[in-house]
Amino acid sequence: MKNIIVVLAIGLLSGVSALSQGSVTFDMNFGANPPPHTPGNPASGAILTSDLFYAIVYLDTTAPISASIGEMDDGTFTPVFQFTDLVYASYSGGGPGFDYENSWQLTDAQAQDLLAGQWYAEVTYSDATYIGQITPVPEPSSAPLLLAGLAAVSACWHRRSARIADI
Repeated sequence: MKNIIVVLAIGLLSGVSALSQGSVTFDMNFGANPPPHTPGNPASGAILTSDLFYAIVYLDTTAPISASIGEMDDGTFTPVFQFTDLVYASYSGGGPGFDYENSWQLTDAQAQDLLAGQWYAEVTYSDATYIGQITPVPEPSSAPLLLAGLAAVSACWHRRSARIADI
């Protein structure tokens, strides 16, 4: 019985909310059709700290028309927030380029949709629109916790099987 309690405790610890750890980092995955991007500049991404969501989309030297963060439902993009801060800068290791960067306060429901991978970034130029999914980056501690839980379950199962074989 003690072993089951240990396994349950490890399972509960591994299910602790990512936000309780302080912040969650996100990637923006545009797939095979990314917006124009200056080589060497950072990849686009975002971070959620408590209820503050900060996103940045790095581009090249061509100014886009608009950009927004939104939800995708049945192939239809619905904007939730509009990017308003278009910045032109030069980045170390890369070159000059535009980027959109903004932060927004989120409701609990919005944070849950974001964490569930339901949010996307949309960048629009005069001739094309690019849409990328915003996905949480797994915490490095998630894999070790999973492995520890599997090891504990395996050890419990092995001990139980050995006791049954001795009978």
